[in-house]
Amino acid sequence: MFPLDVILPHLRLACRPRLGRKFHKFPSKKSPRHRAGKRKFRKLNTDEYIISVHEQTITFSDSAKASRTDSGELPAVLVTFRTKKQSEIKNALGNWSDAGTFLGEVQSFFGQNGHSVDIKRYAYDFFTEISSEFALVLQSPAGFSPFAVCSLYDVGATDIVNAAVISESTKTESAVYLAAVIDKEGGDENSLIELYADASSSAASSRFPLADRFPGFYLGFPEDCDLIIQTTSYTETVGYEIGTKAADVSVYINDIADTNARYNRDSGYVTPSVA
Repeated sequence: MFPLDVILPHLRLACRPRLGRKFHKFPSKKSPRHRAGKRKFRKLNTDEYIISVHEQTITFSDSAKASRTDSGELPAVLVTFRTKKQSEIKNALGNWSDAGTFLGEVQSFFGQNGHSVDIKRYAYDFFTEISSEFALVLQSPAGFSPFAVCSLYDVGATDIVNAAVISESTKTESAVYLAAVIDKEGGDENSLIELYADASSSAASSRFPLADRFPGFYLGFPEDCDLIIQTTSYTETVGYEIGTKAADVSVYINDIADTNARYNRDSGYVTPSVA
């Protein structure tokens, strides 16, 4: 079971407009405005991120250290551009009050169902300079990022075969939210669950699926919610305990008799010959 208000690592950053390919990262330090020239930073290697033009996303590897640390610190991440001017990026982002723009759509989605949330109060300054170049701050410990994809949950190394969003109190499955297991690319990677709203067509909902009902999950204030993610996994069974009073025991696997199965009358344990 996993609470929905805990956005775990494996952060994927999504944004419009399309970004260039020069990436910089610098250590986090809470501040309402970034002055990158006064900070240490490093340029990420090309194998530390993947740009998907189709999905309009940037996915960072673990070595990039772009996710929240175990101590709770959120690193700051910024990008620079080879050809785009700052004015072009600002125009593409739009403003919080225009629902037809990137920023405005986020505000509109967070404000649904009667929520009077002014996201601008929780956000940070998206622009800074580094090495005399303007840069877009995708993530900052200073505030809320409209670029972050907060629909992914890291559920550990267990092989998950199914996931669902359920009410912790009633154990019934949500009619609003769905959960899907993301295919793992490598055997050593943790399992990821993607959460999404069933009926929403908003691009913002794909990044913040719970924001229209529980905006506090992403903005940092408490929400009254008993929804959890329930996962299903299977482990190999090596035996069964049936008690010591059985007179005669026969074992069948897929309707085929396992004549080599063993029953220990002292322990009450049945051990099939095959798993």
